[in-house]
Amino acid sequence: MPAFDPHHEDDHDSLTRTFQNDRPTSPCTSFPGVSPPSTTRRDVEPEHIVAETPRMYRPRTSTYEVVDQIFKEHNPQGAIHHTSAAIPGGSPEARTSTGGVQYLRVSDIVGEDLPPFHVIDVTLEAYANAVHWFMLLIHEPSLRNEIQNFKTTGFVRADRVPSLILAILVIAVGAKYATSPAAYEKCPGFDLDGLSTRFICKAEEKLLDVYEAAGIEAVQISLTLSSFYLYHGRPSRSVAVNGSCLRVAMNLGLHKESSWKMSDPVTRELWRGLSWALYTAEVFGALSYGTPCTISDDDWDVSLPEDIADTSETCPGFASMETFDGKTFGPVTILSYQRYKFRLYRIASSITRNIYRSGAALTYIVGEIKAINRRLQQWEKSIPPELRLQNLTAPVSGERNQQIIKIFQLQALVLQLSYDNIQLVLHRPLLTLNRAPTLPLPNSATQGQGTFGDVHDDTVNDPNDMIKTSRYQCWVSSIRTSRIGDYAEILSASRNTHGGAYVGIQSFTAGVVLGIFALSDPLSDQAHQAKRAVSKIIKLPSLHKYRTTISDQCGVILEELLRLILAEEMKALLVEGDVSAKTNAAETVHGANPIDQSLNKVNQARQQRFQGVDFDPPMSSNYETSDLDTSGIFHQHTPEIPRDICTGNFSDALLSLQDIRTSNTFDNTTQAWIWEDLIWQPEIT
Repeated sequence: MPAFDPHHEDDHDSLTRTFQNDRPTSPCTSFPGVSPPSTTRRDVEPEHIVAETPRMYRPRTSTYEVVDQIFKEHNPQGAIHHTSAAIPGGSPEARTSTGGVQYLRVSDIVGEDLPPFHVIDVTLEAYANAVHWFMLLIHEPSLRNEIQNFKTTGFVRADRVPSLILAILVIAVGAKYATSPAAYEKCPGFDLDGLSTRFICKAEEKLLDVYEAAGIEAVQISLTLSSFYLYHGRPSRSVAVNGSCLRVAMNLGLHKESSWKMSDPVTRELWRGLSWALYTAEVFGALSYGTPCTISDDDWDVSLPEDIADTSETCPGFASMETFDGKTFGPVTILSYQRYKFRLYRIASSITRNIYRSGAALTYIVGEIKAINRRLQQWEKSIPPELRLQNLTAPVSGERNQQIIKIFQLQALVLQLSYDNIQLVLHRPLLTLNRAPTLPLPNSATQGQGTFGDVHDDTVNDPNDMIKTSRYQCWVSSIRTSRIGDYAEILSASRNTHGGAYVGIQSFTAGVVLGIFALSDPLSDQAHQAKRAVSKIIKLPSLHKYRTTISDQCGVILEELLRLILAEEMKALLVEGDVSAKTNAAETVHGANPIDQSLNKVNQARQQRFQGVDFDPPMSSNYETSDLDTSGIFHQHTPEIPRDICTGNFSDALLSLQDIRTSNTFDNTTQAWIWEDLIWQPEIT
């Protein structure tokens, strides 16, 4: 990131100045001289191509917009000139005073002067290193230019106050992350932490005023605040702000690109990025909190953002092309990570909507999981080498190359964790089923009625096969997550970034899955491997110095889970010892093959401990794991899969986990909701 230059002039001079006037008015309104939305769209799955709606009808048009349209239909130069700021859907121009341009002192708005330029430079650099690579919420050159004007003049135009609030919020978040020795050397004696606290409080104080202004800055500020809350231990605030952000964004038409009127391509790309950042935040929240996703994919009709000047850098030593679903979109750049992330969460959006809902038949759930799993695997195969962790370990020369490679490394880490976590949430309903119940054969009277949950598809395999596939996928994803410590340098670089807390959230779910495997059969090979993997996850924050509030809380709970596993192992050992003592004499008298003796002992111990559980071999000789790809896209070596992975009592393992759930207060972001024992029960009839 270049140093802050107070005299720097950008080609897109004060882009954010245009935001107040970029809010779309009636979707029916045409704008002479303004190009329509680009028809060359980055692929989004599933891609929605909406036919042109007749001129006399537009969906979700407010009463104000209808009246405004009537005036313009009869008089193209006419418009409503009366004050309408209090009317829902009122013209955005009506919110701005027409009595002349008014300027306000920056110090009167903020309560103090902006910090010196060298401090601003440090905070913006820290923001870029901690947040900007993770989620793209600003156009950095334009924001720098805006801050320069605020600092140089000491004044802000009244209608640009939301831009000032955005500026101080970015400075505040950057100051929170500016903890490196280099930052303190550049700002000797300056209280960066105090600056962060004061500016965040000021942004919170002005939040309702920002919503009242109803500009694009409201979305930027809300997303910046909600992500800051989420990754700094205040998830309830994050949910509230994110919900408000969604309503403001939809009122702006941020979810419908066809309603936008801006002609500047950089502004358009920023709106696209914000639209998909909000979409991703909403889906991530649904997966984290177990709440329904309030976004309808059919209503979200926005192209993926395309590269602009400050996002077009490529990874040193690579020259891959960004491809998805058989289409090529150009070279892989820093922005490619954002597009792959948006595609991933577009696929994941159907999980809470289609998988975790009551009244769903088992065959329906199996079919949905199988279909989503296939799409996820196709997404994973499309990831380019630049965004795979195992390809980014070689050192590079040159300071700028090192900065760029670090961004790609962090992005690759987040993509891997995101994919594996989504797989775990997807397959969890089948993970803790010991065996699919016997379903009654459908009769002719009920076939073809199309009720929710019915799947009349001959291609759906035996649910028991899919249960086994789900266990394999959960094992691969959770073990791979436990091994992110193999990339010590990359993991250490994630500290003091949003990515540090993100690692804690995602690895916690993997740790719980591994605990389920261990508790299902404490004496098995899988239990031994799972215990070691859980211990690796527990030690990650302290070893790599990215401790956060979330990681600390998750670590305490995983330690308790590990103690439970050890206690269950001791119980199982005592049961096995009792069985062995009773059978040794008979085996000595009658004789037996040593291997058969060992297998019989293990089976007897399991049957005594897990009465009524079927311990058939996990797979027949001709079983094919066609629904599971273990070829290893993000990792160097495919995790070893224990022979006994499909044995054990997974239902009882989940019940054992409830003791930990009831004795601990889980942070809302830890996805603890997916372990509630009654969260999902299949309909048998």
